[in-house]
Amino acid sequence: MMQTSEYTFKETSFTYRYYHPSAAGSYLPTLLYLPASEEDTRYSFFVTEEFQNEHPCSVLVPEIMDWTNPVISQSIQRLLFDFRKAHPSDICRTYLVGAGYGAVGAWHMLGSYPRLFAAMIAIGGCGDPYHVRNAVYVPVRAYHSVKDPVIHISTPTSVRGKKYLAGSRRLIAALRTAGSELADYHEVPESPEELIEHVWNDQQTWKWLFEQDRKNIVWITFIRPGIYRLDDWFMASAYLIEGEEKALLIDTTMTHAHLLQTVRRLTKLPVELAITHPHRDHMLHAFEFDTVYIHEADRQAMDECVQKIFDMKAGKIPQRPQTSTFPAYAAELNRFQHVVGLKDGDCIDLGGVKIEMMELGGHTQNHVVFADHTHRCLFTGDAVGSGYVVGVRYKENTFHDVYAWYRDNLKAFLRRMEGKEDYTCFGGHFIQENSVWDEMQEDYLNGQSEFFVPLSWEVIQDMYLLAQELAEGKHDAEAHLDTGEEFIAKHGSAMLAGSRIP
Repeated sequence: MMQTSEYTFKETSFTYRYYHPSAAGSYLPTLLYLPASEEDTRYSFFVTEEFQNEHPCSVLVPEIMDWTNPVISQSIQRLLFDFRKAHPSDICRTYLVGAGYGAVGAWHMLGSYPRLFAAMIAIGGCGDPYHVRNAVYVPVRAYHSVKDPVIHISTPTSVRGKKYLAGSRRLIAALRTAGSELADYHEVPESPEELIEHVWNDQQTWKWLFEQDRKNIVWITFIRPGIYRLDDWFMASAYLIEGEEKALLIDTTMTHAHLLQTVRRLTKLPVELAITHPHRDHMLHAFEFDTVYIHEADRQAMDECVQKIFDMKAGKIPQRPQTSTFPAYAAELNRFQHVVGLKDGDCIDLGGVKIEMMELGGHTQNHVVFADHTHRCLFTGDAVGSGYVVGVRYKENTFHDVYAWYRDNLKAFLRRMEGKEDYTCFGGHFIQENSVWDEMQEDYLNGQSEFFVPLSWEVIQDMYLLAQELAEGKHDAEAHLDTGEEFIAKHGSAMLAGSRIP
């Protein structure tokens, strides 16, 4: 049975209905349904015994109709995050469904927070095609009746006093012309009501929806000729750099997509891999590559990380669905082909482009930065964070020594980079320039962003000063030295999260 509650975010309050199976023993997907009107009760279909037996899920229905108001969109997004905290949820399987005027809201919500959703079904609706293009990597199924008396299938439409540039047909075209290969469109002769009933009763539609998973999506961004960024569901970033003879991928993300196949669609050159540090969100796919570069002192740590991943697969390490980091196809690719240990200052020659490895320990003991002196770029992994915060942990009774060591490493790095302060910095979690908190990271697409600190030379300099303050004891009062729990310290544009290693 659906329950009713109130939600308030900032100054916006509204009623919502929700359903979470009482017997749920696992992390379930969430279906967000945006109703067509205050009288729309079609959401009851999703909580029937028949539907729940086939697709067990939580159901969330906000009862507020001003769908395209950015404040409302943000409030619904925050509701979803708070709902996840209260009810065990698979964060990679949140599905968006809207029909009629609810589809207007669904299209807007999709463009505002595309990385929130694993897929969308929209029946009818209209929207801003430029805004919708934010969702170029989200699987979409759109249906529209040619007999829709309110919303035209293609041309501009006014609904509830607002003008929208495009109906479903043109919204799908907008996605496809922006590069989407995941936008499916069905234009039908039935009436809108008949169409909704048809979709509701189409088992294949719901089977398709619940098969979609954000872990299988890779977001690709063209940065400049010869450089691409790849982002995953975990907001981890990898970078592809092309030379004249071969290409280099820096880090791998934790996508469950076949990463090497994805990369080979971007370049015809042979591809090698370089790892900034042996954490699974940066090296999960290392076994796919014939040649892997890593700091010479990190080979053992890399093997240990791989073993931990296989232990997760074997069930030896408990995990939730969103931390399941073992792509299904990886079982037969469980060994490295050729690992090359690099020393500080070693270069990887791509032909016309040389990538220098530079030590910058802190986040991990042997963390490295890769410097592309041809494109004047630094690929920093997690060495100094990605604009928001860096994590640097310490063992008992080593607090000040660890941050003094990090300070000295930053000082040496800054001296080494003198005259190269104009290099562009790319971190291991690019979207964290919009905050490390998931719920804030896409506010910029919805015009509601309250944070922007891009990774830059300024951040690195401020991080050095912050590490110096920590080493000198200037943050002892807030560092929880007695308990070792996590603390946050700040200086200028730099922020550091630290805690004691058990």
